[in-house]
Amino acid sequence: MKLLYCPECADLFSLSAQERHCSCGRSGGRYLDDLHAEVSGAAVPIGIDNLSFDAALRRQWLADRDREQIEGSIFSAWIMPAAANTIKKRRDETDG
Repeated sequence: MKLLYCPECADLFSLSAQERHCSCGRSGGRYLDDLHAEVSGAAVPIGIDNLSFDAALRRQWLADRDREQIEGSIFSAWIMPAAANTIKKRRDETDG
């Protein structure tokens, strides 16, 4: 799963097949297929480990169901590097 973070307005949002933008409009992107995405503007791509995220959801659901007090379930995420082969940076008119 990929999210985009906009350092200009601090929005964090998920990608979809439809183009999405942050609230200030300076970051955007969309999925090209199930793995690859293109981003534009100031967007900082964030990767989330799907298996780790699913396991954390399940742990939290079980804890909530059993009224167990836990501090939350942790999952793996990372800032994706500019050289990531699953992210294409789209040149915007504002990029020069």
